[in-house]
Amino acid sequence: MKKINIIPLVMGFCLCINIALSSDKPQWAQSGVCQEPDCAVGEASLKEGEMSALARALKELRLSLGVNIQAEYNENTDNNGETKADSHLKLYTSMQNLGYKILDKYQDNSRIYIKIQYDPNKKVIQNEVIPEFDTIKSLEKLCKDNQLDGYYCVSLGRKYQNGENGLAKNIDFALKYFDKGCKMGTLEGCLFAGKISDSARKSKEYFTKACDGGLGSACFEQSLLEDEITDKRDLLIKGCSGKDALSCAFAGEIYQKGLAHVQTNTSLANTYYSKSCLLDKNGDGCVLLWQSQQDWQEIQKLCDTNNAKACAITGDENNNIDLLEKSAMLDSALGYYFLARAKDSTQKMMLLEKSCALGLNGDFTKGCEELGDMYQTDDVQKVQYYSKACNTLFYEESACEKLYEIDPSQCQNEEICLKIKKQKELQQAQANEQAKREQEELRSYKVKTESHSQLSKIGAFIEMGMPVLRPNLPQLMKESSSKVGFNLKVGFEIRGKNPKFSPFVAPYMGYTRITLMDDDELEELDAPYYYNGDGMNVGMFNVGSYIGVRMGTLRAYGIIDYLVPVSSLSIDNPIDNMLGYGFGVMLDIGLRIGFQYISYDVSYYGGRVRREWYGDGGFELDRSQTYKSKNNAFMVFIGIGI
Repeated sequence: MKKINIIPLVMGFCLCINIALSSDKPQWAQSGVCQEPDCAVGEASLKEGEMSALARALKELRLSLGVNIQAEYNENTDNNGETKADSHLKLYTSMQNLGYKILDKYQDNSRIYIKIQYDPNKKVIQNEVIPEFDTIKSLEKLCKDNQLDGYYCVSLGRKYQNGENGLAKNIDFALKYFDKGCKMGTLEGCLFAGKISDSARKSKEYFTKACDGGLGSACFEQSLLEDEITDKRDLLIKGCSGKDALSCAFAGEIYQKGLAHVQTNTSLANTYYSKSCLLDKNGDGCVLLWQSQQDWQEIQKLCDTNNAKACAITGDENNNIDLLEKSAMLDSALGYYFLARAKDSTQKMMLLEKSCALGLNGDFTKGCEELGDMYQTDDVQKVQYYSKACNTLFYEESACEKLYEIDPSQCQNEEICLKIKKQKELQQAQANEQAKREQEELRSYKVKTESHSQLSKIGAFIEMGMPVLRPNLPQLMKESSSKVGFNLKVGFEIRGKNPKFSPFVAPYMGYTRITLMDDDELEELDAPYYYNGDGMNVGMFNVGSYIGVRMGTLRAYGIIDYLVPVSSLSIDNPIDNMLGYGFGVMLDIGLRIGFQYISYDVSYYGGRVRREWYGDGGFELDRSQTYKSKNNAFMVFIGIGI
């Protein structure tokens, strides 16, 4: 029984059910996003209390405004003599001098939600910007206090990572402080540590911790490290639940294209696009949402806000090189790909390489496939690039097909490669079946041919003979002497293979020349003078056939022969046609010797011999009427046959 992965179905179902059952909850509480400017939402469990929800809202507001930490570290000693951070500093230190007001609150059976908005009129110190920490040492003290948020450690790590406040860049120190911030519960520390760690295993651990803690962007980063496409899919869906706009956009593409073993679901895809767009109004989710609705004007607006994907789509749609170059400058895999198609061949490979490199961590790998296409004779390079385009979540099916043709073992995307394998097996089975049918047809044809060839054999022959004819043309002359002519025949024969006794048929064609009247006979027709003395000679074309039996070397057969004049070798020819029937016998020992008798029905014209005054003689035919007569011919011949 085929296994069905129900995880994505359950997730999608839960997403829809959650929306349906939360209709009484305000939209801002459901989505964690508020529509007002400079606004943030925080939530906490009832056990954590309202202050925790407020602190989280303040933290989100600080991040959205890009406000740096602006606080000095103050220590107080409690009644037990322990040094602790001031309680106000402990809760709000990262928000010092950040005025805010509470817009709304909501509480259900398990959670508390608070919506706040930046209000500069409520700053602690008006019209004064508190400077950065006086020294890095002050920030280090904040990082050491384990009762504080690990954000201070993360901030110190960022300064080392970027070389700020006079610090030299030091990735090792940055990782140290990110790690500490992560351990203190600041999920951003886990995210940043995962990004700069040179250990894939450690990076995955950092991302997992941050993702499990609800930081959606960490789920996205973790998805890039997973090999299984189903794990990638689940992490992107989880990242969307953690309010990461890009995760929502990618999750939407998964359902739109039916990837990672889920059924195509356009409605659910648009739900994810909408959530992504709500989280980032200028992000890729909005581009994909407007693209699904073919709203090119909205996509153009997103390009104006420097969305790389929007510029790539708009540039390609309008053949606008400037927009494609803008998209490429914004590091869009799609933009580099479209630009490669528009540029000349000298730049194409470089542009496709950039598209391929960027697309592997995104949703577009066509550039990798086309790089493979460019290596026409190098299968190693082909496999390298086709593998990149195929063995990923957002794969190119055509790249997988090309990869499978070269090396099936390298096609490792279980979703599509198994499908291709089944298609190839089906095609091979069909080809084998077709070949089998053709072999059967060929075998049947051979059997029929052999059976036919066992019954018959085809040969050819040529014969030369001397026919003897006594013309009987009573309307021209009373009687005539026998005349000797010449006959040549060529033909083929179909005969049985039994040499002792077999039938045969032999159609032929030939040429016959014969004298109808000599000079003496012409003179008797009142022709005292005839200029050339050749008599009346005619050439005739004849066709016919032998039908008979072969008995060893002896043959006996019937003859049908038809002759028509083709030339007058001397004077006008009175013969219209001759049709004859007869018989023949021959001895066939390779050399053929035989005798034939044929009785002809002759159709001829009447006429008389005339003499012109200038000495030319001729025969003046009367073609108004034809006459019939019987004429008998005998012929001996010699020939060869194969």
